[in-house]
Amino acid sequence: MDTELIELLREIARVLSRYGVKAYAVGGVVRDWLLGKQRTDIDIAVPESGKKWGRLLKKELGGKLETYSEYENAVWYCKGIRIDLVGLRKERYPYPGALPVVSPGTLEEDLARRDFTINAMAMELTPTGEFKLIDLFGGQQDLKLGLIRVLHPKSFMDDPTRIFRAARFAARLGFQIEPLTARWAHETVTTGILRKISPARIKHEFQLLLSEPMRVDALRILNKLTVLEALNLKLRPALLNRCVSIYQRYKEGEEWLIYYLTLIPFDKPPIYFPEPTRREAKILNEVDEFLKSLRPKFVRLRKPSHIYFMLQGFEIESLLYLLGATQLRRIGDYLDKYRFVKLTIDGYTLQKMGVKPSPLLGTILRRVLAAKLDGKLHTKQDELRFARSLLKRLST
Repeated sequence: MDTELIELLREIARVLSRYGVKAYAVGGVVRDWLLGKQRTDIDIAVPESGKKWGRLLKKELGGKLETYSEYENAVWYCKGIRIDLVGLRKERYPYPGALPVVSPGTLEEDLARRDFTINAMAMELTPTGEFKLIDLFGGQQDLKLGLIRVLHPKSFMDDPTRIFRAARFAARLGFQIEPLTARWAHETVTTGILRKISPARIKHEFQLLLSEPMRVDALRILNKLTVLEALNLKLRPALLNRCVSIYQRYKEGEEWLIYYLTLIPFDKPPIYFPEPTRREAKILNEVDEFLKSLRPKFVRLRKPSHIYFMLQGFEIESLLYLLGATQLRRIGDYLDKYRFVKLTIDGYTLQKMGVKPSPLLGTILRRVLAAKLDGKLHTKQDELRFARSLLKRLST
């Protein structure tokens, strides 16, 4: 922990202690400190309301404050550090997989609602800077052993998305899921509960997991726990690694989405995608249609113009995935060369030549572009001459 951060935490403790309030660094930040990792974002739990004490800290120490009505939380930015101020709370789950019902709680209750022992530790802040570790569930020991362990047997039934987080943390930290925890996770999956929780929550967990550098390891863990099978998904590491390399080359599109496509078995319905947006649904349809019907036609194409006009309307995620899935060089040619070919003439140029706004105008521009793609036109004068010849032929 650097000295500037220690000094800020001491100042926070000093200000709040004047009001008889204790503050605690909680969760992942404590885990990372114990692992020797630096953090510039910190969760601090306080009694009552994060919003209330955030306003006081801003008044006393400066910075910028954002407040949120839900749970009375606040985010305070001070000296380049993000502090999430949250009220101590407890949770109960009305039924398996439900969102929790939240109410004010004690520190012990707040730690008991956490997902894993390594995330259920707190550090009491003091004005002297001598911070006291509070570890009620053996998190420090599990850090030393390299284990991901839940706090109680019903943890995954309360919140099945913790299974995704278990895989994510295990892969990121190079840890193992504790055997009993793994058994409880698998038993939870076999109940079919993953199909009953909000698709938006499933989607969010995949977005987080597939954004991790160790995503392949995390997916292997999910696969072993039968999560992918339960969601009609399939792990294909070679394809995923190809798509990772392709994305690193082009750096376009939504990275997690390209990787999610590698999990979908397009060769057999139904396709599972949690709560797709309109654009995501378009991507699914493009990929599905190409793999099932357009690919044979595409393979027979020879001219750059034909390749261009077949792929022109595809979303970038579809193209990057299809390049990885099919390894067709012509898709790479489109991405590297053809999509960047532009005309120097436009519709206004043609109107000055006497072409009225009409389908004819679009037809001429399309044919000029095709000729340029196929290497027949090189200069603006070439384009103009070809456009005039087309106008003469098509107008008669």
